[in-house]
Amino acid sequence: MLTSLQQERRQVWCTEHTNFDWRSTVFTDETYIEAVGSRSTRWHKKGSRPICPRPKHPVKLMFWAAISVESRSDLYSFSGTMTGARYVELLGGEFLSKFRRLFGVNAVFQQDNAPAHTSRTAKSFFEEHHIDVLPWPSNSPDLNPIENMWSILKERVSRRSPRTKQELETIAKEEWLAIPQSIIAATIESMPRRIAQVVSRNGQKCDY
Repeated sequence: MLTSLQQERRQVWCTEHTNFDWRSTVFTDETYIEAVGSRSTRWHKKGSRPICPRPKHPVKLMFWAAISVESRSDLYSFSGTMTGARYVELLGGEFLSKFRRLFGVNAVFQQDNAPAHTSRTAKSFFEEHHIDVLPWPSNSPDLNPIENMWSILKERVSRRSPRTKQELETIAKEEWLAIPQSIIAATIESMPRRIAQVVSRNGQKCDY
């Protein structure tokens, strides 16, 4: 749900970024992926919805990654909640050493407004390492192409039916690297269309 203020700010942001160079942008995010048995899809007749049991504590891991038109990071996994300290630890490790090589010296870093991303610790990290961070409108996953990659990844992982955390981690990382770069590029190249839709809809969500 978007508040009127969020819609207004999305409208302004999209108008300001109509001609932005998305080829130099590195889109990032984290997501949870659950192992097989944590969720299921069932068809049923109208008015006769069955009760589908689910595990009380599903096997799941959080994953984080970064994508651009020409490259992608590895898929990083961890358990628990993302905090500012954990976020900086993730960025400051192997990822930082590869950042410029993977994405170029003029790369602009995109992230949403999750508390870990906007924490004082994270802001200091970006300033210290001279990484330009793209301002991002609140409540706008529809504008982030990596959300589409998460959907693709989850579908690919589901087909292989991991049941343990180790299997989930291994399969997710394999499937992440197996996604064609052309698909990643195509989702990022849709940014002008996403922005145009949001502008035409006065800040409401786009179809992506």
